[in-house]
Amino acid sequence: MKRSSKGSKRKPLPEEVQCPACGGCSFKHKTTVFPFPLPTGKVIDVAGVHVQECLDCHELTPTYEGRMKLARCLETFLSLPG
Repeated sequence: MKRSSKGSKRKPLPEEVQCPACGGCSFKHKTTVFPFPLPTGKVIDVAGVHVQECLDCHELTPTYEGRMKLARCLETFLSLPG
């Protein structure tokens, strides 16, 4: 069965347009540990966050799914007693 080349090129998502640090437009998607600053001034490492890594400056930027996970972690952290 021959595959059609139609639709094989993936269109970039709006969040992939430019790196916020250097303006690059080449990214690698990965799942990694992401340092997340808390409102209290502490930084926690959240595992399994979906990020895109800029291939020019290696800046890690969370994707939509990654940002949702960080929001859930923040909500959980703020609900802890103490």
